[in-house]
Amino acid sequence: MILDTNGLSSIADGDSTLEPVLREATEIAAPVIVLGEFRFGIRQSRQRLAYERWLADWLPSESSR
Repeated sequence: MILDTNGLSSIADGDSTLEPVLREATEIAAPVIVLGEFRFGIRQSRQRLAYERWLADWLPSESSR
């Protein structure tokens, strides 16, 4: 499954309606453009630090690939 920016934002916000769909996916991908849009969008957010922490936890690190 390829996520768009809205999908990524919904996951970050804990939207439970996506949970069944995500559970069925064999692989989840977020294109670099989506990640850039998300990071740009959270720059002005009052919850910026929380979103940045969530993103760092959600993205696989280089050592886990």
